[in-house]
Amino acid sequence: SGSLCQTTEVAKQGEQPLSNKQMMKLIRSEGFTLESEKNHLKWRHVETGAQLVTSKTSSDKNSWKRVLNDIKKIKNGGSVK
Repeated sequence: SGSLCQTTEVAKQGEQPLSNKQMMKLIRSEGFTLESEKNHLKWRHVETGAQLVTSKTSSDKNSWKRVLNDIKKIKNGGSVK
């Protein structure tokens, strides 16, 4: 999707990490629905049924890059550990 490609390009350019709100908007735009919101955010991809788990608030400034990579894997039919 265009939003993921644009966001990935921003990541490569070393731009500021995405805010939690921006990340949630991006994940939703990539076809995920929020299933659970306890200690982590648990997402389910509508087409593949794959689960994506993200932290509610991350202290790691690079965690959003991992999430972007996980989304790519899921959309390409792979699985995420």
